[in-house]
Amino acid sequence: MAEAVIAEGLTKRYGGERGVCDVSFTVADGEICALLGRSGAGETTTMRVLVGLSRADRGAARLLGARTGLGAGVLGQVGVVIDGPAFVPHLSGMRNLKLLWRAGVRAWPPPALDRPSSSRGSGRRSTAGSAGTRRECSSASPSPRRSWAPRAC
Repeated sequence: MAEAVIAEGLTKRYGGERGVCDVSFTVADGEICALLGRSGAGETTTMRVLVGLSRADRGAARLLGARTGLGAGVLGQVGVVIDGPAFVPHLSGMRNLKLLWRAGVRAWPPPALDRPSSSRGSGRRSTAGSAGTRRECSSASPSPRRSWAPRAC
């Protein structure tokens, strides 16, 4: 089976503090995995490096065989929510969803919007939404063509 995720010797420091040190693992296509660790162990940093939101000081990350980095073409084939959904604060929830769906080149509206919602159509900025509304918007976000999560190392 092909490797969907490859982390090779990932090391990331923040000033004098270590984020992750020499993390290596693979995830096969179709495998479901999770990163586990105590608070501050580097799970979020590892995920950010894997999807190109942060650059490793050493090592390499590959998704679906391609090196990752900010703007890498392979990122159009994967999706991730790290620490919860992020929205453009001055846009309404609906405008944020439309922006996400256009970026993912998906047909509008998404199936999740067929469900009734008390907040839909309010036009309020996304910062006014409740945690439940943010989760609902996240679930309506474009899903990747493949699913994976790194396993415990």
